[in-house]
Amino acid sequence: MNITTIIDGDSLNMVFSNSMNKIRIKNNKKDQIIDCVPISSNSYSLIINGKTYYLTITPKAGGYEVTVNNHTHFVEIKDKLDLLLEKYG
Repeated sequence: MNITTIIDGDSLNMVFSNSMNKIRIKNNKKDQIIDCVPISSNSYSLIINGKTYYLTITPKAGGYEVTVNNHTHFVEIKDKLDLLLEKYG
């Protein structure tokens, strides 16, 4: 699955493996592979560059509230159609 996210105004392209245990993050600065282990239905353990992060995802209107190690961000999800509509109005 390939989606584009807007996190604190920054756009990231995310590619999820079929098993959801690997996430590839691409932006203009870097290209990373993240190991992802589900803990519960909305919580995950992520390993990024040898460091572990705990992630909780809560659905909200217009996106998701994502908490990473006690820091909460609002994440807006856009698919290709949303991006085209935004670009061309």
